[in-house]
Amino acid sequence: MGRRFEINPKHKSLTVSVLGIPNAGKSSLINTLVGVDLSIVTSREQTTRNKFNCVFSVDDTEIVLVDTPGLHKSSKELNKRMNEQAREGARETDLNLVLIDLSREVMKQFTSLNYSLHGSLSRTWVVFTKCDLIKKHSELPLEAVIEQVKEMFPEIEKSFVVSATTEENISELVTALCDTAPFSPHMFPFGNISDKPERFFATEYIREQIFELIKAEIPYEVAVVIEEYKDVVQDQEMTKQRKMRVDYQTALMGKEVRLPTYDKEAAKNEKVVEETKEVEAAQLPSEESTPEVETVEKKQDPRPEGLTEVEELKAQAAKEAVAQSKEEKYGKDKKEPKKEMERGDVISHISAAILVNRPSQRAIIIGSKGSMIKEIGTRARRKIETLTGHRVFLNLHVKVSPKWFKNNYVLEEIGLDRVQDSARVWRQR
Repeated sequence: MGRRFEINPKHKSLTVSVLGIPNAGKSSLINTLVGVDLSIVTSREQTTRNKFNCVFSVDDTEIVLVDTPGLHKSSKELNKRMNEQAREGARETDLNLVLIDLSREVMKQFTSLNYSLHGSLSRTWVVFTKCDLIKKHSELPLEAVIEQVKEMFPEIEKSFVVSATTEENISELVTALCDTAPFSPHMFPFGNISDKPERFFATEYIREQIFELIKAEIPYEVAVVIEEYKDVVQDQEMTKQRKMRVDYQTALMGKEVRLPTYDKEAAKNEKVVEETKEVEAAQLPSEESTPEVETVEKKQDPRPEGLTEVEELKAQAAKEAVAQSKEEKYGKDKKEPKKEMERGDVISHISAAILVNRPSQRAIIIGSKGSMIKEIGTRARRKIETLTGHRVFLNLHVKVSPKWFKNNYVLEEIGLDRVQDSARVWRQR
């Protein structure tokens, strides 16, 4: 779970697991409470595969939420490990929030949870979700339902009716959580909002877009593995100099700087006059030179080699434009203040592999001329940039890994360890 830090007598901390059947609104509620889209949300069931901790604070009170996969009946190895993730989340917390979807049959959900949790729960609150989908939900006999359910879960203490979409009654739930939190050191004292690294959320955001863009059963046979996650820190001064070079080249092309008119014939005549004056001056005897030896120095062309007269005029106009902008910014007699080298402009380079079960699924993920995988990458990159706060280069490619959901190496790599009743699966990279 993690160590506790920052001993302060006023600090309070509470660890809360969020449980429920698939698509009960667990991830939506967590995102609403935390205020950040950490947990992926789709209209499909069984989107969440791994449990993870996230936190939000109210004054001196810290609430640690444990997002868990939806509990369901299944004999498949992947689903067994997902159910065990939810059970672990329930065992490691101070309080359990059992979410019940009001838009579906209520008692059936309680029965399914009782079967999956083996009837063992610690201190529990029931949270009825999606009340915005039910007209006159206040008239529902939910208190009678709670009394009946206490026969299965005697640990139930209270219930709430909320909506993560409209945030109805969310403040009442938060107040109750803060009131019941015991005095305890904080577990996330340094501003972190989750115990998972950014590479974990990168895989989740990629999977989320696959669920959103690709229908049928293909997303359930897809896994995402990060092959490389590297943060490159660039110097702001280097970035500025690179930009100045680009601006200078743009000015040479005549796109941004208004150049003076150029008369080719007049420039040619002026050049002839200048050369005539140079020759006459060279023929006159110098006072310092001896009469026996006369030296004629050739005047060097001040222009860089390879520049034409037009390019020279453009370059001169670009320099004048830069000088004028500096004069307007810092004054005529003042120079631009020197800045120390600052480090910033972080760019994350991410390379991820999308694992599929069959070659036909690979073609669907890639799409026509790569259109589908490009759209998946674009949407995922935007969400990753929102989370990290800097630019991201995302490289996606698809690999065919037959029956990866029975491959112990892949399952452990995506964070799903073996459970007590796991089937015998092979381990192959």
